[in-house]
Amino acid sequence: MKILVTGASGFIGGYVVREAIARRHDVIALTRSRPASETDQTSSFEWLQCDLGDMKASKLERLGIDAVIHLAASLSGSADEQYRSTVIATRHLLDAMKQAGISRLVGISSIAVLDYAHIPAMAVIDENVKISDGSGIGTYTKMKLEQEKLFAAFADEHGTRCAVLRPGLVYDSEQLINARAGVIKGPLCLVAYHGGNVPTVEVAGLARAILNACERDVPDGEIIQLVDDNLPSQREYLAGLRRRGTLPSWRIPVPWRLLAAMAGSLRVLFRLAGGEEGRLPEAFLRQGFAARFKPFRYSNEKAKRLLGWVPASRFS
Repeated sequence: MKILVTGASGFIGGYVVREAIARRHDVIALTRSRPASETDQTSSFEWLQCDLGDMKASKLERLGIDAVIHLAASLSGSADEQYRSTVIATRHLLDAMKQAGISRLVGISSIAVLDYAHIPAMAVIDENVKISDGSGIGTYTKMKLEQEKLFAAFADEHGTRCAVLRPGLVYDSEQLINARAGVIKGPLCLVAYHGGNVPTVEVAGLARAILNACERDVPDGEIIQLVDDNLPSQREYLAGLRRRGTLPSWRIPVPWRLLAAMAGSLRVLFRLAGGEEGRLPEAFLRQGFAARFKPFRYSNEKAKRLLGWVPASRFS
């Protein structure tokens, strides 16, 4: 199979490219700019430098692509920049795919899009949980919601084959984001303590799941959540951050319900002062807070059943 991988120079993209090559697929790695250190082009691997914001069908028609793995998205920047790099880029890519007759897509979304604020604490999070209505969330999550709408529209097209994957917090032995640790400001962290799990997914295992989704005949439009087995507790997650040196040295433990009350009070004060709630940091927004610090359990049964996936069994 000849596979186009967007965002190929990113953290996840590098693992996906290596996994695809190991499975003897032909890979076209699409990036906006050439990486400083890049794999040599071979008969089964090549780089394609292209800005998805300017993607044209003609660029895909001549390549003989069988499937697309769409990883490219913006994690930071202004709302306009993220909209262009995530939503507009996805729209252009899908339009080019349709015009070029490419029907197989694996779209990478995020577990962040779910409506955590209206789910009881310690509930099991799976694919039956509704997505957020778009209020009380940060820019990144808004962009992923818009992107999922585009994936759904593509899946509704006759003859397409689209799987949408929602990974948890992606990590390896060196990289693990601290978004679920607590409210962090400089060297200080109000650590959110709770009895739930943290939805992590080890990046090499994630790459295997993505390639499985690409190779298998997954039902069109299927949404699949990707988290590991035996997910870490909040304490284990914090220990993982300390090992990687990404947790501030000054830490004040705060029960998550107390932290939620503090965030709620801040939102009220901000509104009374005439501020727009959306201008608050995402960790203080209602949905943003719940997604990061409210305790839940998480299921990966659908991923294992539909993808034949064997996830990592132990967080490290």
